Amino acid sequence: LEKAKVYFNYGHFYQLPELRYMYARPTQGSSGIQIYGNPNVDFTKSIAYEFGIQYAISENYKLDVSGFYKDYFGLVNTQQYKRGPATWEFYDNVDYGRARGLEAEFEKRSGGYIGGRVNYQYAFAYGKSSVDVSNYYARAQAGEIPIQEYPLNWDIRHQLTLNLDLRIPKNDHPKIFGLRVPDNWGVNIIWQYGSGFPFTPDVSYPGLISTLRRNENPIPNSKRQPANSSVDLRFNKDFDFWKFSYSFTIWVNNLFDRKNVYSVSGKTGRPDTDQNAYRDSLGDYVTLPGSDRDLNPYNFGAPRNVRLGLTVNF
Repeated sequence: LEKAKVYFNYGHFYQLPELRYMYARPTQGSSGIQIYGNPNVDFTKSIAYEFGIQYAISENYKLDVSGFYKDYFGLVNTQQYKRGPATWEFYDNVDYGRARGLEAEFEKRSGGYIGGRVNYQYAFAYGKSSVDVSNYYARAQAGEIPIQEYPLNWDIRHQLTLNLDLRIPKNDHPKIFGLRVPDNWGVNIIWQYGSGFPFTPDVSYPGLISTLRRNENPIPNSKRQPANSSVDLRFNKDFDFWKFSYSFTIWVNNLFDRKNVYSVSGKTGRPDTDQNAYRDSLGDYVTLPGSDRDLNPYNFGAPRNVRLGLTVNF
């Protein structure tokens, strides 16, 4: 009986950029650098590899381990065109990026009331820029385009997902500690964890200014936001009444009401304040308590959300 298989995937993928890159009108006033659409924008290209092994530990348990990488070519960013004293900025296929990672998943098939899976992924995403107008701002601020690669805005190194499903079938009454359990219900729990997104610190970030040379800027995306964690729960109880089937559902997102951080101030590295003050002769900064106006709700994930539902099956 075969218990393992080795698989390999390879492909070239092409995607047409959004039409706005082709037909955009200038987004700045006549006194600033203008960005024009480019009808000659070409397809972006990605080359992807994946190599993995699946192993059946038993009839109900499976292990899947794989490695992957992707290279992205022809990503859209801005290009500059000069003619005499006039300068134009337009979109073009001038950027690139790359992603690498390892993934492991352990799965238990549904059976014996319990099923589920746990998935872990280690990955990184590097590139020259994370936004399609970075060249525009780099030329405006520094006069040159950086060529070094840095972590992209969506680079999350560690991700862990646990999906646990418990089902008690109809007319089945298992016993726990001698007590009969009601039938025809189920509960699903999903826990998701991710290490923090990167962010670029400001020169006033605490402890940073003393390490920088004169007129040196901080390394892009060299700091990390706090890790995020969330537990979602969904419970359903099915029953029959008057020849119809019903399902009562309770759905809770962010069960433990964790305040996840999705954006921070580059000055402080915190979501609740962007206020700093000088600390000593070295010029380093210390973070001050923020005011109510600093508490931007967009910096945080959604709080606990509870929904109730009733489904009728005819």
